[in-house]
Amino acid sequence: MVLMNDATMDIVTGIAVPAASILISTWVAIRLARSERKAAAAARVEERIDAAFARALTALATLNTINLRAESIAKPMRELRVALTLLDAATPPADNDLLAEWFEAERLAGTAQGEESRRLLDLVPQHLQPDADVEKVVAAGAPVNTWARDFANNLRLWRRRGASDAELRSLIDSAKARLTGASSA
Repeated sequence: MVLMNDATMDIVTGIAVPAASILISTWVAIRLARSERKAAAAARVEERIDAAFARALTALATLNTINLRAESIAKPMRELRVALTLLDAATPPADNDLLAEWFEAERLAGTAQGEESRRLLDLVPQHLQPDADVEKVVAAGAPVNTWARDFANNLRLWRRRGASDAELRSLIDSAKARLTGASSA
């Protein structure tokens, strides 16, 4: 059995142990830094998604409460399109493009519902008489208001729990039905 002499022991304790400690602490620091960078990148992605989501909901809230006699839907629809583009771009990619397809189908449905609301509003007299005409103005806004409310609710559900491909296809079909329903009215 070979025992270490004092000189060998001094080398081990004086050089090897501190060197090993430095290597281990450096390795741990590198791993922590890498982990922190990944967490920061994920947080930035979440911030971008949150900002785009809030922007989309703001546009939809405007469309849900818009007074078509005093306001155009062009600006909130443009803001919605930008928000949905940002939201799609910030969302982690999937194997398919169903999210973008849903957003585009909803945007087109919203445009169609807005046109339907405009058509209905044109049937209401310019100078409103008692409550009956006011109710007609409110009813004229219903297509775009209802679409905006429903899309906002579906968007919140998607953000909260996600959606399977089948659910996204169902949302796409629903939006397309609103699109064709408005054009046949």
